[in-house]
Amino acid sequence: MDIMGWFLFFLGMLVWFIAFTVSSSNIVYDISDQGGYIEDKSVLINILETPATESTDIADEIILAINNKETKAKEEIDKILNSVYGRANKVCWTLWHYEEDSQKNLLNVECNSKKQILFDQETTLPYLPHGQPIKIRLAILGYIK
Repeated sequence: MDIMGWFLFFLGMLVWFIAFTVSSSNIVYDISDQGGYIEDKSVLINILETPATESTDIADEIILAINNKETKAKEEIDKILNSVYGRANKVCWTLWHYEEDSQKNLLNVECNSKKQILFDQETTLPYLPHGQPIKIRLAILGYIK
């Protein structure tokens, strides 16, 4: 009886193995290097609201940089972007602002490798002295190798 039981057990295992290997699955796994941050529209707003000093945040520091004043914006943005995107390698990025429909480079960390857009978003900042909001664009262009 034991031999017959073991024979039926292995025969059942063989049937299940054949049934599951022959059947095909419609599930497709796609692992890409695009992170979840690329589609999140709140990332830029969160970066701009991050405190830079005791009395200013990143948005204030960007406005100071536009006015050609001393600012900690580049160091603070670099620190934030590398803590989120640059865990293995540091990222290179560029911050532009728009003046009369022309895009002007404000702050950047140069890339010396292949450019691959990891993040690209734009928003407007209130600019009280002139009354017109300033449109800015932040893009992470890849990794520094």
